[in-house]
Amino acid sequence: MMNELMDAILAGAIVALLGAAFGAVLGHIFSKTRARNERLIEGIYRPLLGQLGLLLEKVQDVENLDLMGLEGVRRNGTFFAMDESLRKMTRQVYKEIKEYKDRYDASNARAQAIVREAVQNFAPTQDRGNYRSGGFEVTYRGFIDHAFMGMVDLRSCLLVGKTPVECMIQNRPLFNESNIDCCISGYKVERHLADEISKWALQRAEMDQSIKDARSQRQLVLRDLHDLINALSSKIL
Repeated sequence: MMNELMDAILAGAIVALLGAAFGAVLGHIFSKTRARNERLIEGIYRPLLGQLGLLLEKVQDVENLDLMGLEGVRRNGTFFAMDESLRKMTRQVYKEIKEYKDRYDASNARAQAIVREAVQNFAPTQDRGNYRSGGFEVTYRGFIDHAFMGMVDLRSCLLVGKTPVECMIQNRPLFNESNIDCCISGYKVERHLADEISKWALQRAEMDQSIKDARSQRQLVLRDLHDLINALSSKIL
């Protein structure tokens, strides 16, 4: 009886020791995994997410892209330690963004030329000298209760295939026709003149292959940037 009791006590002690050892191993593994995840979050996921967010804003606003920040993050040694599927997504999106930047540069030059030609075609002859000094920039400005709320320029609207009024209302749904005025090179002009210029310029842009190519690539970049940002966010949250 005594032997059976001792055996039971010994077995219990062994089980307890094994449980404690197993728990310690699991705790160590969990601690190492958590530390590694924290290093990845601070070393690559968060910096990468920040750069992609900045680029997303630039693409949405149809502005020129600066890839130096993203390239710097990609050169970080931690980049190669990140999740393989995310690394592949990042490389693919980077290629798409680089191609979009090249297409943007070409299409932006064409859009500027189209706007310039449109102003020269429709603006009164006596005003063209003033407009030339301002680069023939055509802008639509939005106001609510006489407070300035933002503006769009015709050049960027050509690159997305929308009229300036459509772009204004998309950005600020509270705008309506009465909230918007127009300028050429900073000089206020009648709305009908700006609309004539915009209509002609959009028709020309629809026939320009470099602009159509940039629009298509922009849509691809917007879609895949959103997907990558969502995937990276899930690693941080």
